[in-house]
Amino acid sequence: MRQDGGIEAKPAGRRRPPLPVVILMLAAVFGAAGIAWSQRELANPGERGALAEARLETDPTRRNLVSEAEVRWHFEPNGAFGPEIVADVAIPERRQKIRFAIRRNTDDQLAASYIIEVVAEPPTFPGRSIAAIPLAYAKPSPDSRGKRLIGAAATVAENRFWFALSSERFDVNANRELLRGARVFELTLVYDTGRSAALLFEKGESGQRAFEAAAPLWDD
Repeated sequence: MRQDGGIEAKPAGRRRPPLPVVILMLAAVFGAAGIAWSQRELANPGERGALAEARLETDPTRRNLVSEAEVRWHFEPNGAFGPEIVADVAIPERRQKIRFAIRRNTDDQLAASYIIEVVAEPPTFPGRSIAAIPLAYAKPSPDSRGKRLIGAAATVAENRFWFALSSERFDVNANRELLRGARVFELTLVYDTGRSAALLFEKGESGQRAFEAAAPLWDD
């Protein structure tokens, strides 16, 4: 997703976002679909993120809308479908929560190695809803363009989306390396209006701990 134009200045008196969030915002606005950050390093990388929505052509100001996100990771050893890694992404300005979970596929009828599940709560943003989340990227470093995870996307329900990661041996190994090596994840969102957006969020220290605790996910 390629976007032009600057970020709207925040009103005076509001807290300035920390540097990691600023970098994520710039990445999202100036080419969110796997584009590299212009900044070479993150200062005090942590669990931060940003939602960048494409500008509306009907908006006379031609502004991109960028909202700060907060991320908390944990490992859930006893999920409904087995062990899973979970990131809870909160977007306070949108009063929105998005749950991002990675687990092994346990359904023999589904040709997939892993399932990435994305759930939006509530299912609608103010004035819009998510119709699809067609793409997911993993970025191994701040200055990496990132790579798409290999698999198929599906809308399971109104607010529930899946990425069924490929079960081909080469793809399984490639996706494992992408997931474990990622420092940032990026999801492409498509609203029911056709407008697109990108959600970027860091793995950070809590995410790294969750991945390290998730050995059962990677054992053959």
